[in-house]
Amino acid sequence: SYNFFTNSDDGSKLFIGSTLVVDNDGLHGDQQKSGTIGLKKGLHTIKVTFFERNGGEVLNVRYEGVNIAKQLVPDTILFRASSSIRVAASDEMFLGQDVSFYPNPTSQDIHIETVNGDPVYEVVFLNALGNTVKEVHNGNSKLTINISDLDFGVYTVQIKTIANVITKKLRVE
Repeated sequence: SYNFFTNSDDGSKLFIGSTLVVDNDGLHGDQQKSGTIGLKKGLHTIKVTFFERNGGEVLNVRYEGVNIAKQLVPDTILFRASSSIRVAASDEMFLGQDVSFYPNPTSQDIHIETVNGDPVYEVVFLNALGNTVKEVHNGNSKLTINISDLDFGVYTVQIKTIANVITKKLRVE
């Protein structure tokens, strides 16, 4: 059993695999929230989302467990997956409710719009091997992207806004 903590200003969330362990989301000053999860021996995916709206900029991630005093998660226990391996996650893992993405499936254009008006900074299309096959850089809250240059198949689309990285699946027919 491990306890994880995020201390943030403003919102943060910590996921182990697809499980939300710490929900410290929302607009707030510097505050700490925690959560507990049981983990088996081995490697586990950790993902921390964070956004800053007003005031200070704080994000710290700590953990504790049997024979481990509460401490910042050290770099020495973290690893990066090989660049040829990407973990595709369900939309529920992300704060993706504030972005619309349509039509899906499509063969010509997709439309992306942020509900709250935050700009979309980057849209990245990854093939089944996790390789980037198309990138679009923008600063608008509404955009249309022509995808007629993509082959038929299923792509992972990462939409990066000021507050989130949203992952969606796109079928090109």
